[in-house]
Amino acid sequence: MGSNARPNIDMPSHHIDGDMLLAYAAGTLGQAASIVVATHLSYCPHCRCSVLAAEAVGGAFLDDIAPEPLAQGGASRVMDRLENMPAETRKSLTEDTQTIAGTVLPRPVRAWLPQDLSTLNWSWVSPGIKYTEMLKDANGARVGLMLAQANAAISAHGHSGEELTMVLSGGYHDGAVAFRPGDVQSVDENTHHEPKTDDDGACLSLIMISGSINPTGLIARIFRYFTPF
Repeated sequence: MGSNARPNIDMPSHHIDGDMLLAYAAGTLGQAASIVVATHLSYCPHCRCSVLAAEAVGGAFLDDIAPEPLAQGGASRVMDRLENMPAETRKSLTEDTQTIAGTVLPRPVRAWLPQDLSTLNWSWVSPGIKYTEMLKDANGARVGLMLAQANAAISAHGHSGEELTMVLSGGYHDGAVAFRPGDVQSVDENTHHEPKTDDDGACLSLIMISGSINPTGLIARIFRYFTPF
């Protein structure tokens, strides 16, 4: 894999939920989740088409009603972050060759990180896994990067809210289901799982968490006091 370009990937197999795409297109999705959606759209032409169609329908609907001020949703804030950067900063991100685990980050992620990636503050999560937070939005949802070494597992856990995980490089599996670059896994309070990275290299993921992660094992519950979740 070259270090100065995003790797070529197949069409993602696991996509953003349709309701979330509609909320993103309408500008009502939270900022943390919007960063995940915007990043997935940079990998997935199928979901990009869905968002464009939703925006077209919404635009036609708005043309038929009296104009009212619209609140700035998460998607709008994400795009504003990209569009309102100084030209010099935009240029530096476009030409950026810094990597994490050999991966050049897509712009919707890179825009929320320091220009010098070596200054990132990583927190220990569990053996072989670390996390750096990018943003905590107005709703309390957090989004950040998780870097896991090959064959690293997050102990069995549940959730008190929603979690979105999008693979940027490498891969992991949750039971029999595999996730590769561009794929998004969405879980909620009804999910208890124990994902594990593949054995062929590190896995870099973008992760959004609303609520908390609730470990189910005794040792994992003890470790929880030392993790950012």
